[in-house]
Amino acid sequence: MQKWGRAIVVLFTLMGWQARADDGGVAGADGSTVSEPAKPAAFAPDPVSVDELRQVPGTLGDLGKSLESLPGVARLAGGEPIVWGANPEATRVLVDGVEVPALFHMGGFRSVVGGGMIDSLGLSRGGFGADLGRALGGVVELQTRSPPLHGVWGDLDANVFDASFAAGAGSEGGGIVLAGRSSYLGRLTNQVPSDTFWETYSLRYRDLQAKARFALRNGETLELISLYSTDYAGTIDGLMFPIREQSFLRIGARYTHHFFGGGSLSVTPFVGTENSRATWRTNYYGQPSSIDQSTSHSGKTAGLRASYRRPITQSITAGLGFDGLVTWSDLSQYGPGYGPAREGDITYWGAPSGCCGFGKDNWSVAIGNLAPIVSLEIALGKWLLSPSFRADGEFISGDRSVQVDGSQPRVRDSRVFVAPAPRLFVAHQSASWMRNHLALGLYHQAPSPVDLSSGFGSPTLGLSHALHVLAGTMVALVPGLTVEGSIFYRRLWSLVTRNSNPSPPIGQALGQDGQGRAIGAEVLFHVASRSIFSGWLSYTFSRSQRRTSADAAYRLFDYDQPHVLSAVGMVAYAGFSLGARLRVASGMPRTPVTGTYFTNMANYQPIFGAQNSDRLPVFCALDLRLAKTFHAKRLNVTPYLEGINLTNYKNAEDYGYSSDFMRRSVVQGLPRTVVVGTTVAF
Repeated sequence: MQKWGRAIVVLFTLMGWQARADDGGVAGADGSTVSEPAKPAAFAPDPVSVDELRQVPGTLGDLGKSLESLPGVARLAGGEPIVWGANPEATRVLVDGVEVPALFHMGGFRSVVGGGMIDSLGLSRGGFGADLGRALGGVVELQTRSPPLHGVWGDLDANVFDASFAAGAGSEGGGIVLAGRSSYLGRLTNQVPSDTFWETYSLRYRDLQAKARFALRNGETLELISLYSTDYAGTIDGLMFPIREQSFLRIGARYTHHFFGGGSLSVTPFVGTENSRATWRTNYYGQPSSIDQSTSHSGKTAGLRASYRRPITQSITAGLGFDGLVTWSDLSQYGPGYGPAREGDITYWGAPSGCCGFGKDNWSVAIGNLAPIVSLEIALGKWLLSPSFRADGEFISGDRSVQVDGSQPRVRDSRVFVAPAPRLFVAHQSASWMRNHLALGLYHQAPSPVDLSSGFGSPTLGLSHALHVLAGTMVALVPGLTVEGSIFYRRLWSLVTRNSNPSPPIGQALGQDGQGRAIGAEVLFHVASRSIFSGWLSYTFSRSQRRTSADAAYRLFDYDQPHVLSAVGMVAYAGFSLGARLRVASGMPRTPVTGTYFTNMANYQPIFGAQNSDRLPVFCALDLRLAKTFHAKRLNVTPYLEGINLTNYKNAEDYGYSSDFMRRSVVQGLPRTVVVGTTVAF
């Protein structure tokens, strides 16, 4: 792996098409291209533009991957973002208003929507309005590109990880966009001569998108969108690491109507499916097991998002909306009674400690969230007040059996919850060069279907809750240079945690007495691309803690990263562009092994120290991007070179232990890797 990482990986890519800059982006309140969907002036988005995010070194043009370089976002864990100390599962992802189960493919190398298909990226770290829900953490919003009003455009890109394409054609009456991506990372690394991880590991992913737009009557449009993603991750022989597979499909439509004189209506229905499966073999009491452990999840989804906004007076705009999602899941699991590792478990090499026998369960769950929404936007001189209210109606219904032989009674349960979620946003334009804002609100999230097993979880779990409070200011120091600062506080309760009883009763393996808190501050210095240079420097300090009950002491959150620094700078001149990115982040907490003992089952078991009292070493990576654009008639040819972790810093992703737990080694992340490619655009 190290020999391959140190070598220069040169890939002579195919020619392709990439959209011209004037086709991309979303107009903000001031008409500029921004990284979030358009909002009223006092809701102005982050100053970092879409074009800047596309050029972030180390992302290979993947707009979704650039999320890691924004303030408030810690290093990825399990392939999903950690926003302001929230569990990755507590952050929702929307694509054109359609909720999808993940932002990234397995491993976090690539987002599930190709960079050539993404038009804008929006990140709500917390304190978001009532139109967004079902999340205790943040919300990521992706908007895909629409077909051109005239002519065609396209994008084809290839690099050491994958090959992708995007193409669109249209007229005033409508058009269509098609895009897709397929990896060959697994096939490439399988050929690398090495005795380490990549010799036996295979990683494959693929995604497809299609979008059609139809112009109806004046002010009315209809868009149809389809999203598909599939992943495979595992070893070639399937003996050492889990084999994991997952996929999802979404099909949706979006009808919009802009009324004469102001006001708008948007309706987005969607349906979909998702499937996941994991199988692996283990050493059971020190002996190789011939029985595969397994989990599987297949589900169906139906959702509807609708909003109606209308000016009441020159200073007041009212809104009505609806946000609904229903999922039907069929699940099965076989393996150790403690189930897969979860946040709060003491683990080594990703597995919970101890063993409590094997179990099996098959269960079905229906979870629905139906939420009417009302909102106001009140402009009073330099003030903007936006109160909003969401009434989350949640129902959970399941039909589960503990054992396949029928020896245990079946458990049937249906519950309905009503959870009010008031939100408030206040902004003040104290000067032409300064804007201040305050946001607070209540948020709710339903349990995962995986946790509602009678054998491995608890079928009676309810909603988890959070309170968000944040305040911030944005200052324009000089033209082209802005500074944003924010402080935030998040309190969580009714969190799902593992039962502290080593032999819990059937159906009570999980409880809901967990609590959490996160507090922190962030700052962003941004230099807009008014000349040849643009870039930003961001720093986030946060502390995130959890506890199993109100009587327990707080411990560090498993993904706590108190210090995260990102510095991005880009220079463009005469068709050349040069960019660099430096990321520095605290290592995530780990529980140290302080001793070991030999059991009567002829194997070693670890003795642990205080939970999360140790940390992985500091993460540090320097990335570089160099590109040159050549123009030939309608074609823009751009050869590029990207260097990832150029200093070859040995970043630790985890700790591994010998079979007797006497020796600890570092599981290293990606070494120095250099990728060469070419993009052709028209």
